[in-house]
Amino acid sequence: MLRVRRKEQHPLTHALSKNLLFEDIGLKDLSQIAEVLFQRTFERGECIFKQHDRGFGLYLVESGSVRILREQESESVTLATLGPSTFFGEMALIEKHNLRTATALALEESHVLGLFKPDLDHLLLTKPRIGVQILLRISWVLSRRLMETNAALSLLQDRLEAGEATKTISSPDKS
Repeated sequence: MLRVRRKEQHPLTHALSKNLLFEDIGLKDLSQIAEVLFQRTFERGECIFKQHDRGFGLYLVESGSVRILREQESESVTLATLGPSTFFGEMALIEKHNLRTATALALEESHVLGLFKPDLDHLLLTKPRIGVQILLRISWVLSRRLMETNAALSLLQDRLEAGEATKTISSPDKS
């Protein structure tokens, strides 16, 4: 009797399957994606990247939490607080000469996974179906975020017209 051994899944496969970016991608493909990811731990208060830095990839929050903030003049405005199964920095995979539009800080010890542009480009060449799945999912998320931003701007405009606007407007959840 011939036994067929199943190839072991990459240890990160399960964590990736929970992430919004990869939730529709099969386990075999997730194992191949996991092969190109970089793992990094950031300590509480450590900067992951700064606004205006050149972006090289996106980050997936495996555990911990990350604050995304925009620095304006002498103050910082929190855009989002992200936890496990979320991601940020995806524009670096799409734009050619991307400069970060916000700063990312670890709010506590945070384990993140990095997917960098050269690795996505390699996936697009060697495993185009997987690379295209990732880009389509990023496009879907960016479209959703744009719709949420448009709704928030519309609400702000209505408040301004009604004279009800305050300095702090809550932004939609960034997942």
